[in-house]
Amino acid sequence: MATTPHPLFLFGEQSDERFGDLASNGSTRPGGRGSGIGDDRRSAEPGTRPFAREGRGPLASVVPFESDPHGRWLKVGSGWRRLTGHPPDSAEGRGWLEAIHPEDREWVGQAWSRWGDSETPFALEFRLQGPDGRHGQVRVEAKVSHDLAGTFVGHSGQLRKVCDHREERDSLRSLAKELLLPQGAGFFSHASRTFLERAEGDLVFIGLRDPSNPGRLQIPAWNEGGRIREWIELPIPGTPLQDALQRDVVVPGGVASRYPECHWVRELGLESLAAIPILCPDGGAGGLVGMGGRTALPDLDRVVRFLDVLGMATSSHLALRRAEERFFNLTDAVPDAVILTDAEGRIVRANRRADDVFGWTPEELTGQPVEVLIPHEFRQEHTSHRANWMASGRPTANGEHRGTLRGVRKDGRHFSAEVGLAGLDTMDGIVSMAVVRDLTVSKEVEKALKETQALLDDALESIEEGVILWDAGDRIAITNRRAREVHPALGDLLRPGVELSRVLEALGRLGLVSLPESLTMDEFVHEELRRFRRADGSERRVHLSDGRIWALATLPSQQGGRVTVLTEETDKVKTEEQFRRAQKMEALGKLTGGMAHDFNNYLGVIFGYLELLRDEVELTPDAREFLDQALQGAAKGAELTRSLLSFARRQPLQPRISRIEGCLSDTLELIRRTLGGDVEIRLEVDPHLWPVRIDEEQFSSALVNLANNARDAMPHGGHLCVSARNVELDQDYLSTHPYAAIGPHVLLQVTDGGVGMSEDTRTRAFEPFFSTKGPGHGTGLGLSMVYGFVKQSGGHLDIYSEPGRGTSVKIFFPRAPVDAGPDAPGDSRPPDPPGGTETVLVVEDNAELRGSVMHQLRSMGYRVLEADTGEAALPMLEADPGIQLLFTDVVMPGTLDGKALSRHAERINPRIAVLFTSGFSGDVLRPELDLGPGRSLLSKPYRKADLARAIRKVLEAPRDRESAG
Repeated sequence: MATTPHPLFLFGEQSDERFGDLASNGSTRPGGRGSGIGDDRRSAEPGTRPFAREGRGPLASVVPFESDPHGRWLKVGSGWRRLTGHPPDSAEGRGWLEAIHPEDREWVGQAWSRWGDSETPFALEFRLQGPDGRHGQVRVEAKVSHDLAGTFVGHSGQLRKVCDHREERDSLRSLAKELLLPQGAGFFSHASRTFLERAEGDLVFIGLRDPSNPGRLQIPAWNEGGRIREWIELPIPGTPLQDALQRDVVVPGGVASRYPECHWVRELGLESLAAIPILCPDGGAGGLVGMGGRTALPDLDRVVRFLDVLGMATSSHLALRRAEERFFNLTDAVPDAVILTDAEGRIVRANRRADDVFGWTPEELTGQPVEVLIPHEFRQEHTSHRANWMASGRPTANGEHRGTLRGVRKDGRHFSAEVGLAGLDTMDGIVSMAVVRDLTVSKEVEKALKETQALLDDALESIEEGVILWDAGDRIAITNRRAREVHPALGDLLRPGVELSRVLEALGRLGLVSLPESLTMDEFVHEELRRFRRADGSERRVHLSDGRIWALATLPSQQGGRVTVLTEETDKVKTEEQFRRAQKMEALGKLTGGMAHDFNNYLGVIFGYLELLRDEVELTPDAREFLDQALQGAAKGAELTRSLLSFARRQPLQPRISRIEGCLSDTLELIRRTLGGDVEIRLEVDPHLWPVRIDEEQFSSALVNLANNARDAMPHGGHLCVSARNVELDQDYLSTHPYAAIGPHVLLQVTDGGVGMSEDTRTRAFEPFFSTKGPGHGTGLGLSMVYGFVKQSGGHLDIYSEPGRGTSVKIFFPRAPVDAGPDAPGDSRPPDPPGGTETVLVVEDNAELRGSVMHQLRSMGYRVLEADTGEAALPMLEADPGIQLLFTDVVMPGTLDGKALSRHAERINPRIAVLFTSGFSGDVLRPELDLGPGRSLLSKPYRKADLARAIRKVLEAPRDRESAG
């Protein structure tokens, strides 16, 4: 695995700071650099424990070693003799401790034992003593080693003289200092030359990526033994450059065999090479720095540390150059002419506005003396003034000359000018910048600026987001009305000139932000200032004490300041939460609907066999009573599945066009008798309510459930208000209630003055089996049934509640079509019809339910055939034309479900009748089933009498005898 490359940020804000750290410490890589550097800077595979190369040269008296877990040295470099005067084999085992000065020997051994298998790199300084009694200070650096199984097997590291370590540090600092000297356009050549003078190599190069040519690398400096070539191109694929743009590459030897396709490695006869990437702030590599040698690299750590310094210097140079270029490009946006001149008065750059002011294009002005822009009579005076100003030391902004200077255009016309001067210290030396304004058009420009400012102010004051513009000193420059409305206490504070630190202190003092317990106010302000100055536009949410939620995002501006945008997201957060709750309820609905569907099958089996058993004439009275009790229990189970199907919006409904006034009055009369006299009920109904399409029985049940919940919330009595009125839901309502539908609705509102609900309870109120009443007090399905009924009726509902302030449930039913008259009420159920002698094919994948149905049908006199799948039923239909009724489940495994099977059956026998059955609601399935003459649906679970009536109804229904389905 390659090591993580050093973050040498190209064009980043961190370059100078990290470069200074590197020059002081010699390396910025986490944990330092170990001595076991292998090919490509790869970590050693467990068990291999690579042995580091010994250093050579004035900065690299390095002695590598390896030890076992008990501190016994197993292997030591030959440099041990040069360092201590003892032969290398004398250091093996515990012998290395004998070479330590007697006064240091005990504590060094103890320190080594305490370190043990710690993953933290180990560094220690102590004295070594030679055979002649002379001693010197050394530094040991080591790390733990593991075998292939990951077991701790010892340590590996290196030993070096402290003076060598300090000499290398001083050398790195000296190199960093020289590389930091401003070099302008000659930086790359200077950097490569300075580096090669201090490093032991034959080649140094600096490469930059060109986004427009990803297959080649731009080389601004290629130094071969002091001979420098500038701005050449090299191909990337198949060369060390390709790897070095991704990670550190250190090849101590055999680089030509490692990269056989790289022609310049072969042509230069390179034996070794090292290169590291220069990273951009976004994590990509913007270039690389590298060195190579015709012999093996002497000290891998030292080489890479030196390359770190060169890379950091290159990154700093490029960042400064890019910053200058950005600044110069910004001058094109200035409404005045901007002229930059060098110390000799030659124009080095002019912005686009110079063409409008002087009549010269920027290209024409570059290289000319600045005096071409000054009338002849003033040129000598200007030349003298400019020379004195540049010779005065480091030029700085020295004010403006208003109305006293004259300019000359390319066509010779003179004009009055207002000039501001400033000195800029660039990488190419000090230049002077003149900002020239043509006073002949200043009034028009001033008017345009005022109009622009007015437009900006109007725009800022009109938008719904709060905006705060900060200058480069973290002071407020502009705020708008919306920003000042975030909190009343901040209104007076958010004004131009106020520093960010004061705003942060006010936020903490007012409790608008929570300070971490570990931070003081000063530490909090310091941390927030650091975060602010590194702002990248990421959004943060602030919850105010009044319940409002604001999103805050800060972005850097091109002028060095910041822009903070504040957006109130109270409604957005609530909408997101409502949407998540709706999704949750939808998922719960699918789960409970599936469970109820399967449970209905088993209830059908129970009902079938219990009713068959009850028809037996030889039952004892006790047995018949037991059967009746079992049937009652099964009926309660069916009620439970209906509750679950109600929540899942799959319950069988009998909707009709209704006006709910009468249903409300009748239901409330019943509720008054059950709630008790300590609950006062008030009914408020709009006399012109629109019609709605609902199942009136389920509507009454929902109202009773809501009233019972209200009674439980008012154990000592109270007020219950039930109201109904017409409402029109528009797009604004939909923006905060995404699950609603636009249009006319009838609103039913049930409000109590009870104990109310917490936010957590309110968000879970409609979940099935959720209850706050405790064990033995309800099933937790009341509100779930209400939820499912309303959703299945095409409406939606909301619940509003606060602890101690009661609860209000709002139910919205869509208005029925204006021209729709009231539906006729259904006929009362007829008495149980007799059976028959027809042939019935039963298709049901549940074997238990299928067996129960067959027994019931045979007991009614029918001839019965059975199949467990549609595929099994099809050949039976083809073989027996006497089948008069197909009784099939809708949902079945295989490629033929009930709907597809019925179509095949009607093609085979156009006279066949079809009776579907399903645990799901007919309202859900009916559009897909296309129920017509000779077709019907029987919902599960059903009783024997229900089955008998449904079969006779579909067999006796008139239908098109010639239809093919």
